[in-house]
Amino acid sequence: MGEGLADGQTEEGAGPRDFRTAPLIGLSYLPAYLHDGRAATLREAVLGHGSPGSEAAGTIERFQGLAAED
Repeated sequence: MGEGLADGQTEEGAGPRDFRTAPLIGLSYLPAYLHDGRAATLREAVLGHGSPGSEAAGTIERFQGLAAED
């Protein structure tokens, strides 16, 4: 997920850049986003994946190309 989201923790074969993604059901009821709640909005969560080394660069580029109503 890139160096910007790395938490420095290693556990059972998962490195500091690896995270378990929680199910998205009920997403609108969450007070914060990302695996550790550091993003206050969905936009912030998506853009947070754009740090160097992230595999999400293409997805973020498409997200930024969306119209505001989308």
